[in-house]
Amino acid sequence: MSNFNIILFGLLFGLVLVAILGNSMKGQSKLEEDKKDQELDELQSELTQKNQALAPTDELQSELTQKNQALAQLDELQSELAQKNQALTQLDELQLELAQKNQALAQIQEELQSELAQKNQALTPTDELQSEITQK
Repeated sequence: MSNFNIILFGLLFGLVLVAILGNSMKGQSKLEEDKKDQELDELQSELTQKNQALAPTDELQSELTQKNQALAQLDELQSELAQKNQALTQLDELQLELAQKNQALAQIQEELQSELAQKNQALTPTDELQSEITQK
């Protein structure tokens, strides 16, 4: 064998080794990539399960909607109650004003009755005067 053949054989042997090592590294890289993909798939599956567990069911959503509607109705009723309470406060104020006016009227009535009684008494003949009228 000549030197050329030996060199050629060496180059060919080197290329075969490089190809074998390259394929081996590719295979190992592929295995690592597959392992990472599998771990990613497992994490994705776990995340999907947790999201499904956290997502409200139709029943819970319906219940939440009903409770929100009830709260809205409660707000309306509270607003209505506040208006009625305000009206009652105004009514209380009017009743107080009416009571004051009634008291003033009662006082005026007492004064007028007292004045009328005095005038009636002044107009009523005394016993002495009555006896004089009777004699005449």
